[in-house]
Amino acid sequence: MKVIIPAAGPIAPGYGFPRNPKPICLYHYKGEILLERQIRIFQSVGLNDIRIVVGYRKELIENFIREKGLNVELAENLAAAKDAYVAGGWATFLVSLRKGLEGVDDDVIIIMSDVYLTLEGIKTLLEDKHKCVTLRDNHGPHVFKIAREFLPEFRQLTGIGHSPRLCAFCREKEETIYKAQREHDIDYYRQTDEQRMWATSHLGIDWTHWCGLSSDEKKQLLRSKGIKIEIYYDEFLIKIDGYYGLGKNYDVYGVEFDVEK
Repeated sequence: MKVIIPAAGPIAPGYGFPRNPKPICLYHYKGEILLERQIRIFQSVGLNDIRIVVGYRKELIENFIREKGLNVELAENLAAAKDAYVAGGWATFLVSLRKGLEGVDDDVIIIMSDVYLTLEGIKTLLEDKHKCVTLRDNHGPHVFKIAREFLPEFRQLTGIGHSPRLCAFCREKEETIYKAQREHDIDYYRQTDEQRMWATSHLGIDWTHWCGLSSDEKKQLLRSKGIKIEIYYDEFLIKIDGYYGLGKNYDVYGVEFDVEK
């Protein structure tokens, strides 16, 4: 089975990231880099044939893979470096998929590069006997398993789209089943660790101190500073000026950069 991780496009605007940020798969969530976590979990269940499709700021992913010594393949969709999110999805996402599928003659798993994958989620996908499976959380579909017999047709997909387009393809197949996930099989998150680190720093709160507080203590501290909060899956989302993560941020190597609307 081949794992395809499309990571060629930029971050969609409006999520509190800086201009020209690193690829979102290199951000941290719950202390772990998203891409590294995906690779670790796949390899833990024997899925070692992994191909990442790069494009936007590809040198950062290449450097990261090399420095971490991760055993994966890289394919390129350089057109995605200037991709744009339009109605229906990313303009060149399906090009990335075709690049990732070049020479592949096996069942495939396709996972969006910014997904916080769990071991339970991938086991759910592998244990299901249907030939086409969509794994989703309450936000939407993020991971797909597609049998090799569907690949010739799958490669013919054109136009604009990402997750919804893959779902539509799977929906056409009699073998398809959609898995409504248990909590945390896969996660959608609203703020990366870097965004929360900046927010707490902006408020004069030490990050290590923050991490050691109970939920009630975090809530009390933020309210004492007049900060709006939202709780999502027990994670505190810190809203400053009504915008997530606006201000300073830090990349995976600790380099500071500006965050702008």
